[in-house]
Amino acid sequence: MIRFSLSQLEALFWVARLGSFRAAADHLGISQPSVTLRIHKLEEAINIKLLDRSGYRPTLTEAGSEIMRYTRQTLTLAGKIQTFHENNSTPMRVLRFGMVDYTAMTEMPKLLRMFEEHYPELHIDVTVDYGTRLNALLAERKLDLAVLTEPKHHPGMEALPVRKIDLAWAGSTHLELPKGKLRAKDLVDQRIVTNPPPSNLYNSIFDWFGAAGLSPERISTCNTLSGMMQLVVEGFAISVLPTSLLDELHASGTAFPIHVSRPVKAHSAYVAFNNDNSDATIQSVLRKVVDALLDS
Repeated sequence: MIRFSLSQLEALFWVARLGSFRAAADHLGISQPSVTLRIHKLEEAINIKLLDRSGYRPTLTEAGSEIMRYTRQTLTLAGKIQTFHENNSTPMRVLRFGMVDYTAMTEMPKLLRMFEEHYPELHIDVTVDYGTRLNALLAERKLDLAVLTEPKHHPGMEALPVRKIDLAWAGSTHLELPKGKLRAKDLVDQRIVTNPPPSNLYNSIFDWFGAAGLSPERISTCNTLSGMMQLVVEGFAISVLPTSLLDELHASGTAFPIHVSRPVKAHSAYVAFNNDNSDATIQSVLRKVVDALLDS
């Protein structure tokens, strides 16, 4: 088998390209005798004279021109292999990012595009869950940062407010309810769908009825907002939904806001993180996420 090296092919390429052994040596950062030796070894290995050295400048022989064509292809492939190695020798950094369902439905595409633009080296591992569960994952150091509602602070945790999430009762347009502003006693016997406990939406519903001394019994749970919205539209149940999502249903004529005498308390959304994590990338991502949500 013929044996030659990439360094020998590189020497041939740059001598032919630059027109002299000295220029090729300077470009490769080696001595001129080393360039001469590499080409000599290459010619010896393939038993072909590659350069005509009789003139002022070395020129490719006819066979050398043909070998030069293969040399270009070989060096191009070698460059691709090197690039592949460099891109895969360092494992991609993982950012563990949590968000509540509402944020996932309304902001996830925007946030992921931002990550792709500013942090292409990061692999984003997204967890969508209730705020209470995200809070626990953050405390257990299983998330780097999270967008959640009503955070419960633990040692080392910090939460930056980014927006208020208004809430309202929602029902299907097919649902027959009393006219006017309704009170808790008017809704307590309705079937209600919400996230399972201990989610903040679940707690908000029970707090709303609890303020009137009542407790709803016809409670069904669903772990996604999209599922809850569909159940409301189909007339299966009423629910408490973020008003921005309810507005979309109302505009489509599939659901409407139920007017009540006492509003449901709004939630506050925060970007939460562990402030003892001084990682520069995490801190940079944190600022970008806060800015993106404040601008929404």
